[in-house]
Amino acid sequence: MNPFKTNNPWAHMENSSKGEFILSTGCSQRFVHSLYLGYDRLGRYVFLFKLPEGNKDINTLLIPTIKGCSSELFEYNSSTFFSLALGNKKDWRLFKLLCQEIVTELEEHTKQENVYLLKVLSDILTRCGRFFAKSRDSLTREKALGLFGELYFLYKIVAPQFGLKSAIASWKGPMGLPQDFSVEDTIIEVKTTESAHGRVIKISSIEQLCFLNFKGFLHVITVNEGALNGSRYSLKSLVKELTVQCEIEGVDITDLMTKLDLVGYSESSTFAKKEYTVIAEDFYEVRDKFPRILPNDLPQGVVNVKYSINLNSCEQFKQSPKWLKHD
Repeated sequence: MNPFKTNNPWAHMENSSKGEFILSTGCSQRFVHSLYLGYDRLGRYVFLFKLPEGNKDINTLLIPTIKGCSSELFEYNSSTFFSLALGNKKDWRLFKLLCQEIVTELEEHTKQENVYLLKVLSDILTRCGRFFAKSRDSLTREKALGLFGELYFLYKIVAPQFGLKSAIASWKGPMGLPQDFSVEDTIIEVKTTESAHGRVIKISSIEQLCFLNFKGFLHVITVNEGALNGSRYSLKSLVKELTVQCEIEGVDITDLMTKLDLVGYSESSTFAKKEYTVIAEDFYEVRDKFPRILPNDLPQGVVNVKYSINLNSCEQFKQSPKWLKHD
């Protein structure tokens, strides 16, 4: 049984605890590594990773830290474990989302080397370090427009192809990844632009259009603000439609609401109520010769580069992912 399918996967362990060192249940999805959720004798919700045997080259400096959690390496029954313990149980929804992300990403790596695997964990936790911060970024007009495009893409493009549960899981932007979605073997960056601004989009980092070994796509949604012919949506209305559809499909809305919280969404925000009409959508395959800046293009010492792309120069790259089935 997948423990992540339960609302609070630690609750039954907490209720069953009799003071043992630790209660645990397996949470590996592909069984590439030995991964567990646990409840320890200190009454903490824990994520556990049993490191590969016969591989003792462990650098304790690689042990990652994250605000709101404590991590350590310890020996138990002649095995070495990495553990991540939640500091405050009220944050269990965030912790569950974090553990899901660790399991998904860790099992993409088949190498059985401790130093390598701890580095992977460190990278994930460094990226997700803001999860348990007390304050979230406020929802500006620009961020609200970007979030509108991401939710529209999730609801209108990904969910009809794979179902809402998988669509929500594919939304990786709130998890700190540079791109917005990971769907099958593709990575998609979603950009939302207003027609009044022409066909120019802003790229906020070098990593945003750098897809490494995956097929990368750019999905551009062009909108007009206010009342025009056609369907109008706001952030608030999209969230409402998503929650209603979750209820219809029997999908737990916890992950969706947690991700919305991470990106600073609030239904009371003025920007959450602004209505837009989608007037155009285009996919572009980001491949060789696509107009972009890559890390190797930068002179030494140049960091935090932002730039804009004129989509008129990208017509030859118009291409949809193979997974997109048109009616």
